[in-house]
Amino acid sequence: MAKRIQNASDLNTGIVSFIQGIIKIGASSKGNAFDETVRSLLLKELSGAVLIDDKRWGSKSSTSIFREYRKRSMTKNFDFTDLQPIVDNTQPLDLIIVDKPNGSQNWPDLLIIYNQIGLPIEVKSTENDSIVWNSGFPRFDGIYIFNCYGKSTTTCFLGQHAINKFELDELKTSSKEASQHNKKCGGTRWSYYVRDMYNSSQSFIESKSLPTELIKLGNDIKEAESKLKCGCTTSGKNLTFNQIEALKVSIEEKTEKFIALDNEFNRQKHRREEMERETIEFIQKLPWTTNQNTDFDPV
Repeated sequence: MAKRIQNASDLNTGIVSFIQGIIKIGASSKGNAFDETVRSLLLKELSGAVLIDDKRWGSKSSTSIFREYRKRSMTKNFDFTDLQPIVDNTQPLDLIIVDKPNGSQNWPDLLIIYNQIGLPIEVKSTENDSIVWNSGFPRFDGIYIFNCYGKSTTTCFLGQHAINKFELDELKTSSKEASQHNKKCGGTRWSYYVRDMYNSSQSFIESKSLPTELIKLGNDIKEAESKLKCGCTTSGKNLTFNQIEALKVSIEEKTEKFIALDNEFNRQKHRREEMERETIEFIQKLPWTTNQNTDFDPV
């Protein structure tokens, strides 16, 4: 059983354990089932945390203890230090995990709140190794859990791993232009509306076909080298001069291809591992104070 969270250091250690655990799980499930896997593991690692579902968090009751927190979270700002601490039946809720804090269709999927400071986590699950971001682009310092069940792999990254400032500014500019266009095209009976749709072709996980291709190439090279060494074909006939030269060329070409593909595979793997490492290092340094980034409003 995980150690009960008593301070910021414990919390960071628990979140890191969660990240490492979800990566090891890989892609045993997809969609809502994977979301449940994420929630369950996060609760397991953050011992003592209270899970608040979206209905309770989003309650419009005037007596809801989460009402002001919900209003703030809807602005994508998760600094709640100026609000009253959350107390439920005289019990202070120092550490909570909010499921779908801004609704099921809005970012983020999960929000960890400790010391009245929130950390957003988004869960993405797709068959192909590319993410359709729809109308919301990646947010700097936001944590992303990406389940690519087509590659049976789960990884993690920060928003800045998926988008840079130049790309973000370009998208913001396009969004503003679309908004101005929509205002011009409004009508009493018909109107023409353009909505934001952000797509990325970025790959986050190394190719699963490259290892198979490398094995085949390696076997082909070994077979050709074996023929060249014995000077005969598989049927036992002696190789002609032209056959020997053709084998040499084939071995050289396939060796060059093997090296290139092996380098590419290692580059892809290193990139994924580097993103995971940087995400973990980021979490380990979280102060859970107002020095932490809490304002994720993209405007």
